[in-house]
Amino acid sequence: MDTNSNNTDHDANESLSPTTSESRFTPDHSLDSNANAIQIDNTLNSSINVCTICCDRATGKHYGAASCDGCKGFFRRSVRKSHTYTCRFSRNCVVDKDKRNQCRYCRLRKCFKAGMKKEGN
Repeated sequence: MDTNSNNTDHDANESLSPTTSESRFTPDHSLDSNANAIQIDNTLNSSINVCTICCDRATGKHYGAASCDGCKGFFRRSVRKSHTYTCRFSRNCVVDKDKRNQCRYCRLRKCFKAGMKKEGN
């Protein structure tokens, strides 16, 4: 078994590997390429909207906060019908995409903390 041929193959594979984020910001690259990379990253981040209540995909700003349709509807129903919810646990429940329906008290509280207002936009 020739170990030199394995090293050569390994070296060839390294040169063909995609550029990592660490190498993108090395001093070998010009300032313009760094600025472009940062600008692209900011553009991607700004196009991804996240619901401030459950971290699902937000569909817009509803009642004053970026939210998904599920949280928008939940908030609207809760406010219009003047619901009073009770937390069965410690008033510190996880409200995320998968668990947002488990505790209405904590979800509504998180809606208000996110800036949702009864008056609407």
